[in-house]
Amino acid sequence: MTVPCSEYESIGRLCRSERSRSEASPPLTRRGAGEGGGVVWFIVATRPPRPRHSRVQPLLDKEGPLVRSSRRSPVGGCRRSRSGLAFDTPHPLPYVEETRAAEGLRRRIHRRRVNMGACEQRLAKFVTETNPDTIPPESYRAALQASFDCIGVSLAGAAQPQGKMIVDFVDAQGGNSQCTIIGNKLRSSPYLAALANGTLGHALDYDDMGGFGHPTVALLPTALAVGEQLGRSGRDILTAYVLGFEVAVHLNKGSENVQGLTGFHSTAVFGTISATAVAARMMGLTAQQTVMAFGLAGSMPSGILQNFGSYTKPLHAGMSCRSGVMAASLAKQGWFATDAFLDSRVGWAHAYIGENRYDPEKMTANLGKAWHSKDTIVIKKYPCCGSNHGALDSLISMLKEHDIKLDDIARVEVDNVPAISHVLLHPNPAQGYQGKFSLHYNIATALVDRKIDIDSFTDAKLNRPEYREAREKTRVNVMSNWDPEYEHGPTYNPVTITLKNGERLSKRTNRRTMHGAPADPLSEQELKDKFRSCARLCLPEKQVEEAIDSWWSLDRAPKLTEALKSVTPR
Repeated sequence: MTVPCSEYESIGRLCRSERSRSEASPPLTRRGAGEGGGVVWFIVATRPPRPRHSRVQPLLDKEGPLVRSSRRSPVGGCRRSRSGLAFDTPHPLPYVEETRAAEGLRRRIHRRRVNMGACEQRLAKFVTETNPDTIPPESYRAALQASFDCIGVSLAGAAQPQGKMIVDFVDAQGGNSQCTIIGNKLRSSPYLAALANGTLGHALDYDDMGGFGHPTVALLPTALAVGEQLGRSGRDILTAYVLGFEVAVHLNKGSENVQGLTGFHSTAVFGTISATAVAARMMGLTAQQTVMAFGLAGSMPSGILQNFGSYTKPLHAGMSCRSGVMAASLAKQGWFATDAFLDSRVGWAHAYIGENRYDPEKMTANLGKAWHSKDTIVIKKYPCCGSNHGALDSLISMLKEHDIKLDDIARVEVDNVPAISHVLLHPNPAQGYQGKFSLHYNIATALVDRKIDIDSFTDAKLNRPEYREAREKTRVNVMSNWDPEYEHGPTYNPVTITLKNGERLSKRTNRRTMHGAPADPLSEQELKDKFRSCARLCLPEKQVEEAIDSWWSLDRAPKLTEALKSVTPR
């Protein structure tokens, strides 16, 4: 009886124990000596059973398990045997009879192969087969409000230098004019429109957060690019949004991802996969095509934390959207990729999250059972990194409540800041834009202005004498990793103001329940006011109101045409 090779990673790897045994004992039975005195070894699998090499996967799908031949052809090759494909080899390898241990190994491999690709398939089926009517109304409402907010901040992003640069870049690439670029008359291909709109949405770091980073800038631009091309409805957009969001959040919850330790921007890592899910749903891919799209997308994430505070961070979102469109488009054409992007030890999860820091089963087990979009998304009040927001809420409320002036203050301290926090990247910004990722800058600027808005991050604000005075009074206390209360993402950053008269005022704000979070959401009026303040940077007043009406009722739009016209300058 022979040992079939059920695991293709081990092809070419010899069974060391059997080889050493054959060298230390009488020769094993040999079969099929061919020309040149060659004989055949049978290779025993010792690794998990998933086929991970693309050269072998098509054979698995079509031909069944691979085995080494016990006979030889004159030149060596591949042919059919009773148990699958048989490979003839010209190499002189001693034949290994099946032992009891090898038979046990074969049975274990067979049992594991039954579930081959189960997690990837579960993910793909969730995307392609979920009935829109099974999605909770609260999830649709959260998607609608987040999409509305994203359009507003994208209009503001279109008026920024980095927004203009990405649009100029897209224009220079040429291409068809199927899709709208928000805040611009230029139209482009779905691929390039997704790149541009994702970048515009994240240009000011004013877009929402929660779940896996900045969700909507990875989801909505992708859905709009494909949806406009295919004539989809507003309801289709929101359905794809929710499904893409849930995919990324479940992947994140099934892992121990800490972007400050890996160095990879989580919006890029998880956003690329979520964008792919959105594009796959919008294009109507099959489950198998969606698995291929995910495998392809696994090679595409990008984004390092060192680029926080530069124009490259918003590009991470744009590239996630672009990659999602590309992965789904190629998969629809029949592009072949790995089906093991989650489970493989050299796959997406292992590469970006790290060994022993994720569980594919936990990543996918609750899809369709637990819906996180309705209680996860935080709409921002300030156009800067979310790690500033809790401290800013505490400081600004104390300044206003007690009518404190800069001259009254001796010192301001912010506590419980982890050393890996990205708001420590630029304690003394060289440019106003870097201040978005500087807790020192945000605290000092709020001391001067009692507010943080889009204009807070200009070079002029950075270079004024009042800022330098406030910066000298600002202290940020970094937590020791040995502190028993240490958290990578602390719930509180207490703020203490020490006045010149010796009085001390303290306040702390829970980042999980602060205003803008699902526990204390922005009102409809606050959402629309934020939209207006952003849209006015790009559109005339009358068109701003038209855009508000169109996007606030996106779920009722039969097509995207009118809504997208409302954000195209006239």
